[in-house]
Amino acid sequence: MPGTGAYAMTKWALEAMSDALRMETREFGVRVVLLEPGGVLSTNFAAAEAESWPDTTGPYDAFRAGHHRRMAKWNREGASGMSTPDDVARVVAMAVATRRPKARYKVGVAPRLMPRMYRLLPERVWDAFWARQFGRTG
Repeated sequence: MPGTGAYAMTKWALEAMSDALRMETREFGVRVVLLEPGGVLSTNFAAAEAESWPDTTGPYDAFRAGHHRRMAKWNREGASGMSTPDDVARVVAMAVATRRPKARYKVGVAPRLMPRMYRLLPERVWDAFWARQFGRTG
């Protein structure tokens, strides 16, 4: 999503590392599992994310303001599609207790829905969707 490129990059890096590590350690009986939670309430993610943006003025001001508003709305208490820490803990407990865990566990709505939307929608439609969510940068 726009404005989260560096964050998304770290997620992809963890996924790649988990995949490689899973294959490298299998013969030693080590099982590597990737947990993919979407938005989780009570994490203060939107505020922490907003604080990470530089406090400058310029062409990205409107985009930054729109991005912060949307993230705050999506991450507020009671927002639809948000998981709770207990939801995540249940999936962790299940993965630990399972004799043959899956390579990936998605927790919440967004990790299931967004990749499907990305694959199904033409790029122009996908880009327009995000532009409507956050506004344009110029």
